[in-house]
Amino acid sequence: SWSIHSCAASTCASMTCSVPKEVWAVIPVFNEAETVGGVLARARAAGLGCLVVDDGSSDHSAEVSKQAGADVVIRHPTNRGYAAALGSGLRAAGAQPGCRWVVSLDSDGQLDPVEAMNLVREGEAAGVALAVGVRPRPARISERFAAALLGGLVGLRDPLCGLKGY
Repeated sequence: SWSIHSCAASTCASMTCSVPKEVWAVIPVFNEAETVGGVLARARAAGLGCLVVDDGSSDHSAEVSKQAGADVVIRHPTNRGYAAALGSGLRAAGAQPGCRWVVSLDSDGQLDPVEAMNLVREGEAAGVALAVGVRPRPARISERFAAALLGGLVGLRDPLCGLKGY
């Protein structure tokens, strides 16, 4: 069963789904009604629990998410930004019964949910608490530069990749 909740930071952790899942996808959305349904279909097919955080959209992103099978939909009444939406989602997903991993997926469909599950498997095998994906090639020159600089500092090949497992 799913529900749409308005979210204050203190209440997100109390939102739970009735079907226990071990791996949850957090999908922050802002005016992504056209793409979020496809992302949810792929995530559900990959076996992920799906939690959408609608960050104050003015379109029908929350309703489309519900219709597309999101297990939980959280709605921020106003746009608070990607970091706040991701934070709300991580707190709520981590509170789901049986949750062992949470992955972040973008609502534009660029990240593959199957790769998210592979990332979780690799993270589990390595015994790590954070797994970061690696894109075949960062899209922009600035991303390649930042990846080289930050990657050297923190030991990650692609620290800016949006695919992460927590």
